[in-house]
Amino acid sequence: MQAKVYVIGSSGHAKVVIDAIEAEADYEVGGLIDDFKPAGETALGYPVIGKLEHIAKLVQQTESEKPVNLFIAVGDNYNRSLIADKIDAMALKVNYIHIQHPKASISKHAKIGPGSIIMANASVGPETQIGTHVIINHNASVDHECTLGHFSSVSPGAVLCGNVQLGEQSAIGAGATVIEKVVIGNNSVIGAGSVVIKAIKDNQLAIGSPADTVKTREPGEKYLK
Repeated sequence: MQAKVYVIGSSGHAKVVIDAIEAEADYEVGGLIDDFKPAGETALGYPVIGKLEHIAKLVQQTESEKPVNLFIAVGDNYNRSLIADKIDAMALKVNYIHIQHPKASISKHAKIGPGSIIMANASVGPETQIGTHVIINHNASVDHECTLGHFSSVSPGAVLCGNVQLGEQSAIGAGATVIEKVVIGNNSVIGAGSVVIKAIKDNQLAIGSPADTVKTREPGEKYLK
């Protein structure tokens, strides 16, 4: 019997997460949790069962020695971190699973933190360390000995060459390339299709080929439309 996991979110990114959970087959989706959707609304056939506060009820209903399995399926890095903070503040017995789509190629020498997802046709090289609640999207390539900070994300088709360091809550846009040994700071965004050949500091939006900083970002500033 598969263990249940409760998915937080019900929009587009949540649907991709659900698809990966179904493909991996280690867990079954027990329901969706969403503060912005009414109970009973569905995504891919799974119902919204309540808001974040409903997690406390799930914990009460679960055997005391077993935590409730959760996955935060929210694409925006900052918002994903806010949800994790809210859940942590509840001080409940929960467990964040990580998801590896069976069509992903992941080195046995890579380390993946809880709450992170590696999607179909993505690759992760040896001795890469992936933090908590990280997204590595479809067809992305993260080469050897990279470090990805908590709540960061790599969009579809993006490439991180070896020994890249990606800061917390930073995002690599679709089809972007970061050459080897480049350091990207916290809360920075690399625009789609950009080529990064030098370090990018904290709180920057960098675009172009070669990529250059075009503005300073505020914490929580939108980058996903």
